[in-house]
Amino acid sequence: MGIWLKVENASENWHIVKELFQKEKFKGNNLAMSAQIYISENDTDDIENCMLVFPKKY
Repeated sequence: MGIWLKVENASENWHIVKELFQKEKFKGNNLAMSAQIYISENDTDDIENCMLVFPKKY
């Protein structure tokens, strides 16, 4: 499933979505364990052009 959200500044505000995933369960699912959060400066973009910010890859 993909969820697209629009925020004023994605690079500064993506952590709010991460915190929501960590605090709330959705239909019994802990999305902090399975979700990935990508950001882009564009309204829409291909995943290859987006930056993965959660989980962090080391």
